[in-house]
Amino acid sequence: MLSLLLASSLWLAGSEAGARPDAAQAVVVPVEKIADGLATDLALNALGTGLDLLSTDFALHRGCVEGNPLAPRVEGRVALKMGGAAMTGAASYWLRRKGHKRAADVLRYARLAVDLGLTVNNVACGLKETR
Repeated sequence: MLSLLLASSLWLAGSEAGARPDAAQAVVVPVEKIADGLATDLALNALGTGLDLLSTDFALHRGCVEGNPLAPRVEGRVALKMGGAAMTGAASYWLRRKGHKRAADVLRYARLAVDLGLTVNNVACGLKETR
């Protein structure tokens, strides 16, 4: 569904490109360059988010406590992670659409690094605690 939405929005933007007065100055990015990178962004985003949620659950069941005051319950943690994942995906799409591939890649790996750091912290805490 997301790929259909992406393709239709790019098709509409491409069909209007010649009618605009600033069409000569517009940056044209082929859809393959956006879609391929965006798919990788979303996959790594989902991987990092899933690992963090799983490791948080592991640590909490082993006796650790949640350090985020905004997410003391499971619903809050999932909502915060999904909101962050959606914002990261939207920012990555926007950057790729504007032709900023490197900035989108930096955002992708920064988000993954934060999620992996949280995962390592959760697993370390879970292995250290005993019930």
